Amino acid sequence: LTFFSFWDTDCNMVTCKQPAVDSGDYAVAVINDEEGTVKQVQYTSEGLELHSVNPYYPVRRFAGSSAQQVRIIGRVMESKRKF
Repeated sequence: LTFFSFWDTDCNMVTCKQPAVDSGDYAVAVINDEEGTVKQVQYTSEGLELHSVNPYYPVRRFAGSSAQQVRIIGRVMESKRKF
C-alpha cells in the first residue's frame, strides 16, 4: 500500500508558465482566479477533473464552458519535506 500526500509545509517545485499538463500530472491549478491548489489533473471527453490526494476532498469536475474557470499555472516537478 502506497500513500502519497502533500503537506502544508512541503516545498513544491513547479514549472512556471506551463498552461497545460499531461493527464495524470500534478499541477498548481487556479479556479475562478482565486487561490491556487495542487491537484492531479485528469482530462476526460467532457472536460477535466481535479483530483485531491486527500480522499476526504471530492473530485472537482469541469465540463464544457466551466472548464474555462480552471487555469493551470505549472506542473509539480518535485516535492520536498523537512522532518
